[in-house]
Amino acid sequence: MTSAFRLPHRLLLAVVALLAAAALVPAAASANSGTTYGSTALVLDPGTAAALTSLGVTPGIVAPAAAKADGINFPITNGLGSVLRTGTIRHSGGLTLTAGTTVVRLTDYWINLGSRTLSANVSVDGGPNLGRVAILDLNFRGAGLRLFPALRIGPVTATLTEAAASTLNSVFGTSALSTSTVLGKATVKYRLF
Repeated sequence: MTSAFRLPHRLLLAVVALLAAAALVPAAASANSGTTYGSTALVLDPGTAAALTSLGVTPGIVAPAAAKADGINFPITNGLGSVLRTGTIRHSGGLTLTAGTTVVRLTDYWINLGSRTLSANVSVDGGPNLGRVAILDLNFRGAGLRLFPALRIGPVTATLTEAAASTLNSVFGTSALSTSTVLGKATVKYRLF
């Protein structure tokens, strides 16, 4: 039997901590081991996708992320025990944003549960590697929680941070992006067994 209900974002963190403490999943393996513990699915906001297209910017996917029926899926590389210790959900893969010969790569996402942000390694082909940058603010209000058959939290609304909007506007020569730009909605899906 599945259960689905809504909880405030503070309680979502407590549920994740309790599940990890109860050792429902094995301790995290190294992110380099190739082990995955589920995935986070991102559904791009149609308005933002249309706005990017109108600016001549084409989104792309960096493997091992993959487009699936429920959105773009980014593999989770650390287990719930690691999340309890670090407060961070780590992913592999990413997205690219391409306009002409300019390619911005946003890879290896980390969801920081404490600050409710998503950071990425950011680089520009032929330009600087900006390192890890908080690119999305995450709003957990209204996010659902489902415990079985897997732990699911979402959808969580993801909007651009000021740093991300400023960087992308500069790289693509526009002023269209801001902190009110919703990139999409994300749902975290952890395997429990």
